[in-house]
Amino acid sequence: MLLSIRNLQKFFGGLKALNGVSLDVEEKTVTGLVGPNGSGKSTLFNVVSGFLPKEGGEIYFRDEKIDGLTPDEIARRGLVRTFQIDQSALEITVLQNLLLAAPHQNGETLWRFIPYFRQIRMEENGNLEKAISILDLVRLKHLANEYAGNLSGGQRKLLSLGRMLMADPTLYMLDEPTAGVNPTLIKHLLDFLREEVMSKRGSTIFIIEHNMKVVSNICDKVIVLDSGEKIAEGTPREIQNNEKVLACYLARRRTHDEESN
Repeated sequence: MLLSIRNLQKFFGGLKALNGVSLDVEEKTVTGLVGPNGSGKSTLFNVVSGFLPKEGGEIYFRDEKIDGLTPDEIARRGLVRTFQIDQSALEITVLQNLLLAAPHQNGETLWRFIPYFRQIRMEENGNLEKAISILDLVRLKHLANEYAGNLSGGQRKLLSLGRMLMADPTLYMLDEPTAGVNPTLIKHLLDFLREEVMSKRGSTIFIIEHNMKVVSNICDKVIVLDSGEKIAEGTPREIQNNEKVLACYLARRRTHDEESN
């Protein structure tokens, strides 16, 4: 199993954001994580990727225990994630954002710069070629020298994917990659994930998504959270017909409507 989570717990004061969640993500599959707002989806991503500490449970990636490691240490092992709110550096160019994402850069340490100058130059040239190739893949090559802060919301989603491709991870954790993206661009994102990430790179995707059409089109398995607990797991079709899941969403919608009136 590529990613295994066992009895994961996370509290915020008296609130149990994650209450004993256990799940598995199999290699070379797309696993969806869905649930109403506030169900614990992003919290789970934050804990797994090292951005939040856990209160209990265990997390294994490639059979190695990773809970307690820093986000950088986890990313170097091949688990990389995006965020709901874009984390790109807005005051530098699109191309520079990708170059920053390249892993294991020898030129980052001063003591290696002089003795390894030639190797570093070759590495930088290789990263530049790779970055330009990736920008072409995500349809941002024409914006390579544009400041990231000038991109549209959809283009920033593509930039986030491009930065992940530079890191070339084993597991892509995507937090609502289609939120705020127009339908045409959503189709491109889905095609890109299927063809480039899955087919060509043989990577694995763990995705938080509210758009059930996207979930149905791309996911092999779907896991449902509600109030910090896993309430269902199965294929997209099974989840769409699961009475417990339907009741959960209906109850949340009824509460929202009552609060709005």
